[in-house]
Amino acid sequence: MVSKVSLAVLFTLFLSLCAGDSTLSLYTQSYTSSGDGTYYGGTSNGHCSINPIPNFAKGLVPVAMNKIDYIGDDKSLGCGMCVEIYGSGAGSGANPITGVYQAYVTDECPECAKGSIDFGVSGDGRWGITWKAVNCPVGTEKFSYVWQGANPYYVKIQVRAAKVPVKTLEIQNSGGSGFKTAVRTNDNFFECQSCTYPLVFPITLRLTSISGEVVTDTVGSISTTPLAGTAQFAGVSSGSTPTPAPTPTPTPTPTPTPTPTPTPTPTPTPTPTTTTGSIQRCGTSWQNANTLCSTACPSGKDAECPSGQSCFRDLSPCSSTLPPAPNSVKRVASTIRCGTTWSAASSECGIVCPSETDAECPVGQHCFRDLAPCYPTTPPTTPPTTPPTTPPTTPPTTPPTTPPTTPPTTPP
Repeated sequence: MVSKVSLAVLFTLFLSLCAGDSTLSLYTQSYTSSGDGTYYGGTSNGHCSINPIPNFAKGLVPVAMNKIDYIGDDKSLGCGMCVEIYGSGAGSGANPITGVYQAYVTDECPECAKGSIDFGVSGDGRWGITWKAVNCPVGTEKFSYVWQGANPYYVKIQVRAAKVPVKTLEIQNSGGSGFKTAVRTNDNFFECQSCTYPLVFPITLRLTSISGEVVTDTVGSISTTPLAGTAQFAGVSSGSTPTPAPTPTPTPTPTPTPTPTPTPTPTPTPTPTTTTGSIQRCGTSWQNANTLCSTACPSGKDAECPSGQSCFRDLSPCSSTLPPAPNSVKRVASTIRCGTTWSAASSECGIVCPSETDAECPVGQHCFRDLAPCYPTTPPTTPPTTPPTTPPTTPPTTPPTTPPTTPPTTPP
């Protein structure tokens, strides 16, 4: 009869086989891994339990790795791995992933498919990405060690700031003989059930990288704060010289394709308000709303319009189907906005043009991309104060004052 322990071992082996490529195979000269790039906002302490992160990683993008590449060859082997990600901007959403990103794995994305990565920063959309694992830019930084719930009779220790993931950790107690192999946990620690107890410090650690490189280090005590070590891996040779990423297009200062600017027919500017039977759309001005087939605002409220626009009525009919008014405006850092020039659009938090067409912009402006990130302002909650220059078309609601010309029919 198969024991529960045997079943657990077989299940762990099955997960490793399902992982497909080993963690070492992710270190390549070209972008061989591919999937979806998404955003989840990030947390202070992901599944890798790396908090605080090492000094070298403070300038990298924190990411959550898909479950298969997170597990790698052994439970949480992808933790602390550095990856280089390239995005061409292909996909959908408000925040395209374009160019090259240096990232640091701090969390797991259980629902992500193999090859996909969830960015631990604020954003919106699902974008195609390719990536590869690279040596972490540790510089002169050495290993650091953190204990969790440990005491002289129990070992649970984590290795941080490794240039490449630690495949195997062995511990030699000063009070014992020989190295004992610790077992990796799902939250990026190592436990040692076979170690000689009680621990007598200092203890010696023997660390083996995913490429088979072996180094030794010494730990002098138990601590819940990072203890600096004296050793470091040389890294993986196949990942030491990342291939320069393709240059994304367009260039930093793109030239917009000129689009004929329609000449609006001068019409009095009515006050934006609700009027039964009136055509109502959003715009930066009455002329702008009348010229463009923009967002409809059937309730006559500015809150139905995109940031920076108001609701106007008495407009000309629009030949295309107007999009429904959004329930709310999501404040995201847009890099595609309208302006008279690229420089003006980049320096001002103007109107967003997500479809990248000039038709989304006010008269005299064009749509530009690759701008400095900018958070749009909250849409106005009060209507514009421009008074109408023509009387309203709504018929009077009070009864006529002319007396009746026929006598009542009720007999006295």
